[in-house]
Amino acid sequence: MSIISSPSQDRKDFLLTELTALRKLCANSVSMKQSKGSIRAKGICPICKQKFGEIRGVGYICLEHETVPKRLYVDMPWKGSRIRLFSDKSGQPLDSYSRAEELLKHLHYEVANHTFDPSRYLKADTKRFYCGNLLEEWIGDKKKRGRKRTSCMVLYKST
Repeated sequence: MSIISSPSQDRKDFLLTELTALRKLCANSVSMKQSKGSIRAKGICPICKQKFGEIRGVGYICLEHETVPKRLYVDMPWKGSRIRLFSDKSGQPLDSYSRAEELLKHLHYEVANHTFDPSRYLKADTKRFYCGNLLEEWIGDKKKRGRKRTSCMVLYKST
């Protein structure tokens, strides 16, 4: 099968379906350069329970079942430890290879400029936002202000 077809050939012959052809196209890609950190698939194929195969610069796929992972992560060494990032700075999950690739490029930029701080990418302390903790804080604030008990306080304490 020819990778490049003439306009007179059928449209279906023009499709890039060969894995080797995709690898050749990606071989000279900027994202293919060797650098610290890599993009990895989170999970396995839901049908065959095998790891997804990577086509570098393109994405992950189970070739047998044509399934792709729903989530990816960036795996990066940093000061002797391993950092795994599952979302970008704004908290968006890495649900596409291109989003993970953009994050990895941005991380390389930050490392090169000595501005990389992994705490900006890791989840913040979420326990302080649990409803019970926020309610305790609210009740404490009301007591400090000298407010009398409200019906909300009485209902909360009785449960």
